[in-house]
Amino acid sequence: MKHLRWKERSSPNEWFHIVRVSGSQNVLPGLHTHDYAEVFWVNDGCCCHTINGQDEILGAGDLIFIRPGDRHLVRGNGRSGFSFTNLAFPAAVLEDLRQRYAEEMGHLYGAAEKLPFRERLPEHRLRELEQSALDLASAPQTRLRLEQFLCSLFLAVLPGAVQVAGNRSVPAWLRQACMRLQEPDVFRGGVRGFARVAGCCSEHLARCTRRHMGQTPHELVTDARMRFAARLLTMTSQAVTAISHECGYAHPGRFYAAFSRHFGTSPLRYRRAAV
Repeated sequence: MKHLRWKERSSPNEWFHIVRVSGSQNVLPGLHTHDYAEVFWVNDGCCCHTINGQDEILGAGDLIFIRPGDRHLVRGNGRSGFSFTNLAFPAAVLEDLRQRYAEEMGHLYGAAEKLPFRERLPEHRLRELEQSALDLASAPQTRLRLEQFLCSLFLAVLPGAVQVAGNRSVPAWLRQACMRLQEPDVFRGGVRGFARVAGCCSEHLARCTRRHMGQTPHELVTDARMRFAARLLTMTSQAVTAISHECGYAHPGRFYAAFSRHFGTSPLRYRRAAV
């Protein structure tokens, strides 16, 4: 097994390497480990990923955060071609991020789990990530550019409203639906909108959110709406009635009641306290 070292593949002024690789290219390394961190995602097709002695099948949108010391190998699965994008960066950057953002990095680059963090990105987020990767590839190889990209990626994977991304007991489809729930076009639709992006009926969604998250779909929708309302109240001058409509409430009175229960104060008092 090969052990790859950062100092052997980079110059002193390079803070990252990013490359898109096709499975048809004969450039994939065999089983290896390394002293640097990586994040890679499958752009299209399907491949087999051997990671720390286990095999997993990856498809388009699968995103993996590889830690220094992980042993892995990417290869075709014999059914289709594939391509993936890989970003490598020094372990020193990872350690610095761990110190600054301990909770978030514990989800994404935690050392306790045998397998690294894995997430399936919805199609629209995969397209956004691919564009960001193109921008990074054409940018100067500075630490600032690297951390800008990484922090943006972390925020996309770990939405502040629902911290389920690092919880391996939550099914991937439910984690993805919770990520989509932070979008106004989804939470405006209420529980039906949540169930639509989850791809299941409301009853099945309710059973799963209670089992895995200890909350009902209605509670998760309300939480997403309230966080969005709080941002609008503090960051804009929109009228409360307009914010109520933006959050998906047909009647302002219901919005006022939900907001007061959630934050313990009225929307106007919340806005005044934030000034």
